[in-house]
Amino acid sequence: KCRNRQKHTARVEVLGLEFVEFQVVQHCDWDQRFYPAEAGEVVLGPGLAPHGRNWQVQVPQGGKWLSVVWLPGDSPSISWTFLRKDGHDLGHADQAKSQGKSQEVNCQAAAPGSQPELHVWTVVGGSGLVVREAPGLGSAKLPERLAAGALVWEIGRFGQRLHYRKIRGVGPDEGWISLALNGRALAEQVDGFA
Repeated sequence: KCRNRQKHTARVEVLGLEFVEFQVVQHCDWDQRFYPAEAGEVVLGPGLAPHGRNWQVQVPQGGKWLSVVWLPGDSPSISWTFLRKDGHDLGHADQAKSQGKSQEVNCQAAAPGSQPELHVWTVVGGSGLVVREAPGLGSAKLPERLAAGALVWEIGRFGQRLHYRKIRGVGPDEGWISLALNGRALAEQVDGFA
């Protein structure tokens, strides 16, 4: 068990980005990563994280820096906030206006060898779904749509945006799709997929 509670901090420039994704790597070993559970409220690890299982945070307007604080130990915690160009926190008033500006998460270790549950989805949108390179709706579109009937693994999620890897069907092997549009489902979770 790790009992070291020394605080670790990192500051990363995010100016011009719409979203930022990150994990925490222990001892410079990619097999010793801490990463969010599916809902993002629990930290899993250390261990080999599933591809795409990252904290995904929307960069607020005026944010130049992402400041992350990591407290390791038996009950690790992580928190982050965005800073202006002058290095000052964007403030609590701004935080209420934009989701994901500041968050603190308590850590729960995963059982050895366990991984978070991965969901399978099927595309139900009639003419296929637009696939993008990143979660933002302004990110680059891939040239091909993900066709109706395609089955995909969920490897990450940001609100109603799904980061997937294709199991079968026509379309890009990996990318980001919308799960719903104007209250209409574009993809549905598949129960009992084997």
